Amino acid sequence: MTDSRRICMIVYPGFELLDLAGPTGVFNAANTLSERAIYHISVVSAEGGNILSSCGIPVATSALDASGDIGSDTTVLVVGAEGRNLTQGMKCQRTLSFLKDAFKTAGRCGSVCSGAFILAASGILNGKRAATHWAGEGAFSRWFPDVHLDREALYVVDDLIWTSAGVTTGIDMALAMVETDCGKGLKGRVSGHLVVHSHRPGFQTQFSSVLQAQIKAGDPFGDVIHWANANLGKQISVEELAERAGMTTRSFQRKFKAITGETPARFLVVLRMERARELLASEQQVKQVAAQVGFASETAFRSAFKDHFGVSPSQLAATQQ
Repeated sequence: MTDSRRICMIVYPGFELLDLAGPTGVFNAANTLSERAIYHISVVSAEGGNILSSCGIPVATSALDASGDIGSDTTVLVVGAEGRNLTQGMKCQRTLSFLKDAFKTAGRCGSVCSGAFILAASGILNGKRAATHWAGEGAFSRWFPDVHLDREALYVVDDLIWTSAGVTTGIDMALAMVETDCGKGLKGRVSGHLVVHSHRPGFQTQFSSVLQAQIKAGDPFGDVIHWANANLGKQISVEELAERAGMTTRSFQRKFKAITGETPARFLVVLRMERARELLASEQQVKQVAAQVGFASETAFRSAFKDHFGVSPSQLAATQQ
């Protein structure tokens, strides 16, 4: 078992409570499931004292200058916020100075969700790869052109810098830290304890194709996409989708591709493959998964899966356990 490690979480007025609770919940679960405390968690802010989160719940914090020495055993993470709260956080010179100094000595520095804006404002992300919430990608790229923003990844690890894309992806990133520190065994037990199906690797995309298409499509095809996703175990034809959309097949195919970027047939394949990946991650058998995503033949499913992902179902499932 690894030596004890410190987790230093930086908050500020109006921070997103889940950005704090998700990762700290993972680290605390690791402590609970171990023979001894691995992680010593502290929550800090510029001034210390009770800091109100965006939902009005106060969190007790220590002042940054009272947080002690930041050594190689310490992980420093700054949480995210929205709008004006985030902007004010980016302007806090005490926080930015703390991050600059911490980066010189800490074992890891990073952010959860839009906390990447504050990390970038300190300058320590310059020349690095990073992730942040999809809604802020445009502003982030304009404000911090020297940061290589990964618009797809759930979280990014660039040397000692760890950044996650959104609220719940902070949990995935924290699980990856537990695996790095303590191995897959403890990470797996923590996932089970928190009733998280599996740890999603950082290279997985922020959006499923369902969500991407619904965002693009809006009202015209939102109901059709929702229905298709709920009925993947059935044989679904393009003609049936067109009928549900109240269009001719030809018109539906043309408009669907124009809006979503995929033909209806190709989109159905993507939906089935994404569902299959989720089911495999929950340790279901390949034969069962094939049936649940609409394949009559396990052989046909294995072939389609390898064509889509480049690996077999068993190989992909092994990377997510």
